[in-house]
Amino acid sequence: MLLRGRFAVYGSRREACRSSGFRGKKMENKTGCERFFEQWDRVTDMLTAAGSVCIFTHTSPDGDAIGSATALAIALHRTGVDARVFLDGLPSYEIRYLLGDEAAGLVFTDGTKSLKIGKNTVCVTVDTANRNRLDRCFLETLGDFPAVVKIDHHLPTEGGDYADFELTDPEWAATCEGLFPLISRLFDRKGLKIDYAIAIRLYSGILTDTGRFTYTNTTGNTLRTVAALVDITGSEIDWVAKVNYEYKAESTFRLIGSSFEKMEMHLGGRLVSLVLKDEYFGQARATLDDAGFIVSELMKVIGTDMALLVKPAEIVPGFEPRSGVKRDFKISLRCRPGFDVAAVGGKFGGGGHTCSAGATISAESIEEAHAAALAECVKALEGV
Repeated sequence: MLLRGRFAVYGSRREACRSSGFRGKKMENKTGCERFFEQWDRVTDMLTAAGSVCIFTHTSPDGDAIGSATALAIALHRTGVDARVFLDGLPSYEIRYLLGDEAAGLVFTDGTKSLKIGKNTVCVTVDTANRNRLDRCFLETLGDFPAVVKIDHHLPTEGGDYADFELTDPEWAATCEGLFPLISRLFDRKGLKIDYAIAIRLYSGILTDTGRFTYTNTTGNTLRTVAALVDITGSEIDWVAKVNYEYKAESTFRLIGSSFEKMEMHLGGRLVSLVLKDEYFGQARATLDDAGFIVSELMKVIGTDMALLVKPAEIVPGFEPRSGVKRDFKISLRCRPGFDVAAVGGKFGGGGHTCSAGATISAESIEEAHAAALAECVKALEGV
């Protein structure tokens, strides 16, 4: 039987970190923990009683999005629930390994074409703060589900109340950090144990959302979670960091060579921006995947407090702007601690983390999109 009625849980680190993932640690504020997990149990009850579970995540999904979606799908599948992940196309190449092995057959990349909604079907969104972050084709189907569950770690934003049930803790460094105790709790009921297939996906999501544990969102609980996951996977997991951060395609280096000389410095070097036009990708024989890490590279410029990357949402060879005709452009944002690019992304219906965010801007040209985003970045920097 499905539970109805919207509720939200915004947990605290003190209450949530003493989960089954950290056995041997004395619970702090046990009453608070028990209350917190009572709410988790309601969602767990719903998922285990579901006839099927459809899992969605945000547009242009990253490692945390794909890691949390596939880990949850595998976990539910192990408990006998028909769980499937729906994506609108393949994610960037460096995280496609998350779709393989035991997740193969559980992930559909054809948008909603394979989607079947029954009377006892539950929708789960992971790592998706607000409606605008969902792909349009998925957003249109939310109202068809008997129940929608949101599992996330972003601060609440406008349009974030799209679910009937919500498990959100902004103190989690990644959605995968919160899913570890949730899946542990689910498995405890069934006498199951988290194994390599699930643990490596949760580890990957945390690794990428913390920038290899270098971002300020990395906490003691984050590292305790990672330690518990490495106890499961074994220590030979250096390949995860290498795949995500070191190995790059030849076309990526060509794109770097043709575009980096065009980066612009603003506010005396505090703000760096780069516009990647359609022709740059053509010249480098590159794809949008090749641009994924570039905004982080811009932050390496000495003296930079904020970085802005603007690229087409879809490459259109020979594109010529026409008055009155708009198209979508993606902006990626990074900043140093003390600033807030999530607020900048929020101006355009996007969002993310305080120091890492993104959004989509509809404009007649990439220059127009750049100017709009740049203006908000300048405001954010000058306001501090």
